[in-house]
Amino acid sequence: MLAAELVGPSGSVVGIDRNPQVLATARERAQTVDLRNVSFEEASPETLVNKGGAFDLVVGRYVLIHQPDPVTLLRNTARLVKPGGSLAFHEIRLSQKCASVPNVPIFELIEFLIRMAFSCALPNHDAGDRLIQHFSQAGLPEPKLFSETPIWGSQEAPLGWLVDTLRSLSSQLQRMGIVLKELMATDWLEGRLRDAILTTRS
Repeated sequence: MLAAELVGPSGSVVGIDRNPQVLATARERAQTVDLRNVSFEEASPETLVNKGGAFDLVVGRYVLIHQPDPVTLLRNTARLVKPGGSLAFHEIRLSQKCASVPNVPIFELIEFLIRMAFSCALPNHDAGDRLIQHFSQAGLPEPKLFSETPIWGSQEAPLGWLVDTLRSLSSQLQRMGIVLKELMATDWLEGRLRDAILTTRS
């Protein structure tokens, strides 16, 4: 939907995913805001062979971390870009620790558990740190990189997202032998986390 706003009504955007439930949600969201220049297909870059060289810009968001072979996906995705077009990936850096300063132990615990769960569940959790390597192995030009770090410390910090992410990973953590029933079951976790951050001015 962000891409649709960028290209405007004269442009068009195709969203793809292998999961039909994800696509149904995306279609519903696009209809809710009346975006008519967006379409969605159940597909992967490998199956869009009939659209080779069709796009000015191809964007992947949190895609490479889920791929068993990021290099092949990059190579196949690049075939969809017109000459002179661009290929862009937005990946999260899961191999990098997010610290709290001053230290907030409950934040550090949640952050550590999230990174540990992802690192064990995702085939390439460190793809965000390997973009130059992966682009090179795919035979593509070196990407232009930049990194952004969210900084939280105010009352409005989106800490609910952090807590919800941890809860969504509870089954993965259990498979790893980490059971956090008391922590996961509490409704006060987000409030406790926020209070700790505000109290320490972290």
